[in-house]
Amino acid sequence: MPAPAAAADLKLGREVFEANCAVCHMGGLNNIPGEEKHTLKRDALEKYGLFSQQAIESQVRSGKDAMPPFQGSLSDEEITAVAAFVYSQAAGDLW
Repeated sequence: MPAPAAAADLKLGREVFEANCAVCHMGGLNNIPGEEKHTLKRDALEKYGLFSQQAIESQVRSGKDAMPPFQGSLSDEEITAVAAFVYSQAAGDLW
């Protein structure tokens, strides 16, 4: 069972994801035309060198291609939490 802080971080991460990321990444997919291969599933994250919480945090902060940067619109705590949530979902094949 995760430590209470870890569970709270994943709860916040899910909330941040649902409010900010799900519009493009519902269910771990990517619904942007031409970007469909860039999902949040483990195999895609591994293929593109993003299968770590640190790499996911960097992507969220800076954005890339069609993904906007969230630095400045999300707090550091929210960015860390959403990256932990995405990594947890991918690592557990939960998407």
